Amino acid sequence: FGHHLTWHKALMLLARGQTEAALAVYDRELLDCLQDDFYLDICNAASLLWRLDLAGIALGERWQVLLNYVHRCHDQEFVFISLHYLIVAAKNHDQGAIDQAMSNLKAWSLRPIEQGEVCNTVGLAIATAIVDLTSGHQARGLEVLAKALPELHLIGGSHAQRELFFDVSQHYQKELL
Repeated sequence: FGHHLTWHKALMLLARGQTEAALAVYDRELLDCLQDDFYLDICNAASLLWRLDLAGIALGERWQVLLNYVHRCHDQEFVFISLHYLIVAAKNHDQGAIDQAMSNLKAWSLRPIEQGEVCNTVGLAIATAIVDLTSGHQARGLEVLAKALPELHLIGGSHAQRELFFDVSQHYQKELL
């Protein structure tokens, strides 16, 4: 859980406009732990990289490193986690992994279990928005995301973790103006 606290430190640096310092925290403290293949570390990395990307930071090959974890796109543990694996696939434009993740989420949304209902209510919409926003269909992605945001709390995660989707929405709204 220490790496998650470090992630919060990076978010504070971003909030202060210290984007290079936040990137340094990622490189120095949030990269090595990825080899453990622990879902929270992948979520931390994906959400921080997307925030840094939104801030205009050149990320080089950092998204590609996370491709080692897209095999988890078929997991059905928590919708929140699955969305982060999809973010990695979408930011890398890995169509095979995107298709696998979307197929998994669609199947999951039909299951009469709590996370299946979450996936049906909001998860699929957020997933669709992620794919649209990262593949050049920003207007459509924003429309889908805007409809999903009021129910975002259902996916779980903390306020800080879910804030990513509000940040993404605000960024693309400004970009489309």
